[in-house]
Amino acid sequence: MARITVVLFDGNCVSLANDKAVIQAYKDAGVKRVKWITTPDERRCEICRERDSVIYDIAKIPPKPHINCRCRVTAFTFESRGKKSV
Repeated sequence: MARITVVLFDGNCVSLANDKAVIQAYKDAGVKRVKWITTPDERRCEICRERDSVIYDIAKIPPKPHINCRCRVTAFTFESRGKKSV
């Protein structure tokens, strides 16, 4: 009889892996800066609220502040200028 191995992934692990892949793709494409984007609702924490629209050097993106964080980064271009920069 064949042996079946089941691997369960925490949704947060999948999200972090996706974030790393996106950031690597941006680096490969020559992106130098990214913009932090939060989900604009009552569930976002104070840290995420403060980071919303902040522009980060791609080598200095802070880690997500908590498990199940719904924030993401997007490539920053001159056409997509934000309100803050780090």
